[in-house]
Amino acid sequence: NHNDKFFVTSGGNIGVGAASPGGKLHLANTGGDCTAVLQSSASGQSIINFGDTADLDVGQILYNHSSNYMRFLLNTGNRKTSYNC
Repeated sequence: NHNDKFFVTSGGNIGVGAASPGGKLHLANTGGDCTAVLQSSASGQSIINFGDTADLDVGQILYNHSSNYMRFLLNTGNRKTSYNC
């Protein structure tokens, strides 16, 4: 009897709280909220990149902590949308 919380499948998928991960990274909390945290310095940035085989950051969500703004990048910068918080 054990309470495993972290799983890696033979195919390389990682599950945190998910015994059968449905993707490369699967976070789950079936008993409540599920939260992911990206933490950087107070003067840094937290970034999520969306990529393909030709471009690793063709899309991006960025939060700049020193200036307190969030930026969404589409098609590697051809179209930018920024929201100040």
